[in-house]
Amino acid sequence: NKLNKFSMYIRTLLGAPEILAVQEAENLNALQDLADKINADDATLVYTPYLQEGNDVGGIDVGFMVRNNVAVNNVTQLGAAEIFTFDNTLLHDRPPLVLDATLPDGRAITVMNLHQRSLIDIDHPTNGPRVRQKRHDQATSVSLMVQNLQTGNPNINLAVTGDFNAFQFTDGYVHVLGQIMGTPADASQALIPGTDTVNPDLINKVLSLPAAEQYSFNFGGSAQVLDHILVSQGLQTAV
Repeated sequence: NKLNKFSMYIRTLLGAPEILAVQEAENLNALQDLADKINADDATLVYTPYLQEGNDVGGIDVGFMVRNNVAVNNVTQLGAAEIFTFDNTLLHDRPPLVLDATLPDGRAITVMNLHQRSLIDIDHPTNGPRVRQKRHDQATSVSLMVQNLQTGNPNINLAVTGDFNAFQFTDGYVHVLGQIMGTPADASQALIPGTDTVNPDLINKVLSLPAAEQYSFNFGGSAQVLDHILVSQGLQTAV
């Protein structure tokens, strides 16, 4: 039933995108099952799945589904061995996955797929400090990855997407989006201030929408967005 729903959703509502970034996938076989189901439902749609196992204790990973009209140059996992110095554990449960590809029109595209630490226990009296610090350190790590990509190619067509588990504004503890975009929070905006490591800044297109439309789902009566697509200056004209 779930494969049927996902296939229908991807083919009809999403319009069979050329590159689909996936979070919370069990393994490569699960994504292959989805690719096979899509192809069985529409023989013109051929997707190839890409996934590298991460560090999540629950076994969920990030991955890509890429249509066969896109040339995949490489898929690289970043930061898998990076240490969270707060308690000397691994920093990235679902390490960022970067796809370097060429679109059918010949344009190069780079997509970074994220699934950041959730907001669960962020205000817990015991666990809160660890959660807040991990969210901050993950965001800082990703911002450095973004800047390395931009430094390596100043004209890069970069999309940073996925489940940020963060709002488009500061949550008062950590401004995850601001850190990754290059617009970090100062001490008046977040308990843990950010550092500006991204230049030029990334752009979150949700901020260009009317305030009443800046959401992607409704959680407990609160309209909010935790999943974003940030784009580089070079890519933003195509969005």
